[in-house]
Amino acid sequence: MIYTALFNRHKLILQSIEYYLSQSDEIRNVLSVTDRDALVEKMKDRIINVLIMIFREVTHNDLDMIISLRMKYPKTAILVAAEPQRDDIVVKAIKAGAKGFLAIDSEIS
Repeated sequence: MIYTALFNRHKLILQSIEYYLSQSDEIRNVLSVTDRDALVEKMKDRIINVLIMIFREVTHNDLDMIISLRMKYPKTAILVAAEPQRDDIVVKAIKAGAKGFLAIDSEIS
């Protein structure tokens, strides 16, 4: 079983991804959060294999949050999904600790 957590500022997006993940017998979403502080706090009491962070655009504050989460939860893989951006931002997200970066305009295959 893969335990996931979702972070996005918009509930509709969270609910849509939760629904998609719920279609798999091998994935269980255990946390969906719209607030940064709540994310850090609520992750403490859960086993989370993959944290999916969805941003419109990755900012320096978001990069700092990724660094902080990787330090606090080193066993949790972070996947960033965001608008396509400059290559340097993608590289910075990976260097900050994200295990992957997915452009949100990518197609499901």
